Amino acid sequence: MGIGNKFNSSVPTRVKDLDPFEGDYVVEVAGGEHHSIARTKDGLVYCWGRNDEGQLGVGDTYGEYRKQKAEEELAKAEEQAKVAESVKPEHTAEAVAGEQPEPEKKASVKKSRGDKTNVAKEEDLKYIYYFYRPQLVESLWKWELAEGENETEVRKPAIQINAAGQYSYAICKDGVYSWGMGENYVLGNRDDNNEFKPYKLDPRMFEENRVAMIACGTMHVVVLTHDSPDGKMPELTEKVMELPALQVTPTPKKAAPKPKVEKPVTEQHTEIQKPQIKAPILKPEFVEVLPQYPVSVMELPKPIEAVHNHHEASTAILEPPLLSSCDFLRKPPG
Repeated sequence: MGIGNKFNSSVPTRVKDLDPFEGDYVVEVAGGEHHSIARTKDGLVYCWGRNDEGQLGVGDTYGEYRKQKAEEELAKAEEQAKVAESVKPEHTAEAVAGEQPEPEKKASVKKSRGDKTNVAKEEDLKYIYYFYRPQLVESLWKWELAEGENETEVRKPAIQINAAGQYSYAICKDGVYSWGMGENYVLGNRDDNNEFKPYKLDPRMFEENRVAMIACGTMHVVVLTHDSPDGKMPELTEKVMELPALQVTPTPKKAAPKPKVEKPVTEQHTEIQKPQIKAPILKPEFVEVLPQYPVSVMELPKPIEAVHNHHEASTAILEPPLLSSCDFLRKPPG
């Protein structure tokens, strides 16, 4: 976090080492997995966090520490071997005198408890394994110039920065620089080795075009270039930021409706409205239609007008023939 300790903070905390200094202030911040990077208005680059893979660009501090510890352990082992050789002649002299030397006791070696003990030791490696305050990347900007040094060679102001995973990138006026873990060729150095200080990429990778913008993923990088080496990004000046005034055509207003003038009660004529009689809607009724059957003329009753005999007429009236559906279906006799 760059606040001077390794404890968590649940509220925003001010990074005092990045306060404005002589008119210079931070304008851009990016973060990797275990490190952060910042750029100021004048182009200075600061990094803080873990540096086990060289992601801070301040050198292989942790690798040098491990190398130094290995050399110290090797020197210590050689010294112990010399002491052991100097003790052997005494045992041989005792053996010649007839006395048997006592067997040598093996030194008890305590086994480490895996990574926990190593981590406990590495937690105290301030400015070696990790940096808890922002560090200036001096390979890109040198504060104090020595005699005969060219300022343009030792001071390379950064235009944009970015970081991801265990590596960092910076676009400077003279080119693109990368540093950190080089796994999967993510640094653009045509190798998968780490770069512990800013490494300048070959401009032929971008066809000699000027790099305008860069973005970093976990294990890949995307670069946006101009179409020529002299390409420039448009500066956001006041003229560029001014937008043309919007021309809004006013919508025509509708004419207000004329107010209705109500006539006085004395002048109003009451008209008698005739009642409107609506014709009833006739609904179709269901009419049962009997089936048509063939009927014989002989079975129909004779009309009364055709009967001349009074007795036959009375008989025909008193005893009308009863017809049924079966009679219609019966065939006539003969």
